[in-house]
Amino acid sequence: MGKSTTSPCQNQEIIDLVENSVNPRLQQLKNKLISMGLRDYDIEWTVQNN
Repeated sequence: MGKSTTSPCQNQEIIDLVENSVNPRLQQLKNKLISMGLRDYDIEWTVQNN
């Protein structure tokens, strides 16, 4: 493994973004899928600009 190219400050920003923005949306998606009777599923992530 190589060295990380992000600073601790950048890492915290990423953690905060995931916890505060992404995770609640994923929880909503998960709850929606469960309400539709879907419990076993795969999700593929695609990252785009911004």
